[in-house]
Amino acid sequence: MERVRIEPGTEARAIARAAEIVRAGGLIAFPTDTYYGLGADPMNEEAVARIFVAKQRAPGKPVLILIADPRDVGRFAVDPPESARRLIGAFWPGPLTLILKAVPAFPSLLHAGTGRIGIRCPGLPLARDLARAAGGAITATSANVSGRAPIDTAEEVAAQLGDRIDLLLDAGRAPARLMEELEWVIPFVPAEDVFLLGIVPGIEWVIAAAVIVYAAHSLYGGLVPQSQVFGPIFRGRSGAGRVVALTFDDGPHPTATRQIMDLLEARGARGTFFVIGRHAEACPDIVREIVRRGHEVGNHTQSHSWLMALALFRKTRDEIEICQETILKIAGHRPRFYRQPIGFKNPFLFRQLKRSGLVAIGWQARGFDSHASDSGPVARRVLRKVRPGGIIALHDGCDMEMDRDRTATIATLSTVLDRLEREGFRFTTVSRLLGESPYQSGTPDGAAQPHPGRRPFAVRPGPPDQPAA
Repeated sequence: MERVRIEPGTEARAIARAAEIVRAGGLIAFPTDTYYGLGADPMNEEAVARIFVAKQRAPGKPVLILIADPRDVGRFAVDPPESARRLIGAFWPGPLTLILKAVPAFPSLLHAGTGRIGIRCPGLPLARDLARAAGGAITATSANVSGRAPIDTAEEVAAQLGDRIDLLLDAGRAPARLMEELEWVIPFVPAEDVFLLGIVPGIEWVIAAAVIVYAAHSLYGGLVPQSQVFGPIFRGRSGAGRVVALTFDDGPHPTATRQIMDLLEARGARGTFFVIGRHAEACPDIVREIVRRGHEVGNHTQSHSWLMALALFRKTRDEIEICQETILKIAGHRPRFYRQPIGFKNPFLFRQLKRSGLVAIGWQARGFDSHASDSGPVARRVLRKVRPGGIIALHDGCDMEMDRDRTATIATLSTVLDRLEREGFRFTTVSRLLGESPYQSGTPDGAAQPHPGRRPFAVRPGPPDQPAA
């Protein structure tokens, strides 16, 4: 891999060298106005195929292109509608991608046989100049291994892609990362119909109205734990019989986690513990003990931030992925199950869960025991809500207070187990309720294997009626 560092006064030479490689059918990585992208000649089918090899991505997903000049859109799209041209006039150059009908000259691999292509005229002058030097257009799919987060530094590109590319245009950190968030500003409008907004006179009012609708959906979807506006949450399993899954959040706790495991094991039961990454780092032996004793570990974010409902993509990604890495380092497994702190969600959560191969787990009955001192009301609340096939949520820890007294929770658990046992219930873990492994298999480089398109509610039959051995 050739690496060209862009310094003041060297841009023209660097762009000329990169464009030469692209025109010859090569593959480069370069900074865009969002992240680093993979650049190839979009008209060269062999060059486009190299993108999929470099990203380790199966064909079937379209590849975005960047163009040098808004006036060139007609070279690459068939009869762009007037609505699209109005958006182009208002927002190009800039971080707006339009989905338009592709010209026949493009190889089908580029648009995955859809006949439609994403086109952007970037706001970053370097990216426009590169597209111009390469012939007017260049591909710009994110320069990262498929399934991983987009990359904003040249060092990360070199580490991930290495010799799979011919040249790296090194501009340090990509200058802007806003597009990752802008893609979600109007999440309820299908991407292929974005350009239709231009039909409405006074587009700024349309966008303002969409933002208001988005805000209302965000409040409901983000702050109501069981809402599924942003994505599916597994709360239980109908038809599972008189069985409930026992889950515990905010641990591990220096003493309470072991006491809870003892209490469960005395009844032949096991539980699922959604751990906070920084608590796991403080008590790694307890995390390993959870796994060794046949219980399960889930992801409850790295720091249990109360602001996760307001977090943007990068914060959401880091909270989830850092916790995944923490648990992998300590216990040797990447969890398959995730629970959001306090149940709060944001519009970026489920996209990241898909990337990380995680399933969102909610609850049917929770005790609000995190700060409780009296077990009576907590136990009554759980027993009133619980149903066959449901999930119970209690706390072996307490978010920011790692060593907070958990006497009320342990007393609550004992009461709930006694009552449900008398009523003929059995106790299980989340994985047994879903009938699948609590942990992910790993790729050779350690990345998580995402679910192969499975929705969390489409669970396979499993053995949830049997208590854990």
